[in-house]
Amino acid sequence: MFNEVYGVKQLLSNLSSRKKVSNTLSEYQEGLVVIDDEKRRQLQNVLLNMYVDIQKVCEKYHIIPYLIGGSCLGAIRHKGFIPWDDDLDVGMMRSDYEVFEKIFEKELGDQYIISSPNYSPKSKTRFPKVMKKGTVCRELGDNSDPENCGITIDIFILENIPSNQLVRKCKGIYCNLLEFVGGQVSVKENMDSQLKKSLKAEGNLEYFIRTGVGFVGGCIPAYKWFNMIDKAVQWKKNTGYIGIPTGRKHYFGEILPADYFSPPRYVEFCGISAPVFNEVEKYLINLYGEDYMQLPPENQRERHLIKELKF
Repeated sequence: MFNEVYGVKQLLSNLSSRKKVSNTLSEYQEGLVVIDDEKRRQLQNVLLNMYVDIQKVCEKYHIIPYLIGGSCLGAIRHKGFIPWDDDLDVGMMRSDYEVFEKIFEKELGDQYIISSPNYSPKSKTRFPKVMKKGTVCRELGDNSDPENCGITIDIFILENIPSNQLVRKCKGIYCNLLEFVGGQVSVKENMDSQLKKSLKAEGNLEYFIRTGVGFVGGCIPAYKWFNMIDKAVQWKKNTGYIGIPTGRKHYFGEILPADYFSPPRYVEFCGISAPVFNEVEKYLINLYGEDYMQLPPENQRERHLIKELKF
């Protein structure tokens, strides 16, 4: 019985995220870009300059662009990027992001484009992405047009979370279901031989479920699923709890008391001062565990599978 329960939990864990298979596939797989130290430094430098541009605009409009996820961990543990990291993640309160969206074209439209649910004609994902014009960073599973796959900063929106446990449970299950179906529809829309190989590396059952859900849910385009997700995760009332429903741990995984998040604390990140959450240590423990300051083994270091990169 224990093995059966554990097996179901492991299956659900595998289906909720494709990070595990991304970590185990060789980055030297045919058709993928080898990100050596020089390319990684170039990519990190572009990302840092993008963040500086975003931060300047945010300061002008009193918006807080928190470093979150691996970028936050890098700031605390390395005072910059995690050495092997190839992305940069930002968090904004919903009210701040709504302002950011309104002023984006005026302040940043010359150099950047934004792909965002309920804003862009066809959002690429369930969360906003700011992309640098004239660059290309196409990940495995992204077959979008070149002008819509530039080097990207991801923005994850911080949402109020219902304090009533029953309401929270029902809302969270609904949001996670939307995220799962929308994700598989996106996989279906971007399927090619490379992506198929990576999905099959997870296991035949996972592949069957993903493709089956993608086929059934594909009667609605992925971008419409992402629009539905963006509306479903919102909760207008301040409750004393905040979460990151579209983040790596989905609806339930990053719910913390509101006073953990603000006021921001400023830390060093690659020579600049950047905001992180007020109780950043508690946030990192929740996300990565008590030993977040220790370097993980090489085979557990997260990376993205990139098939085209142009600076």
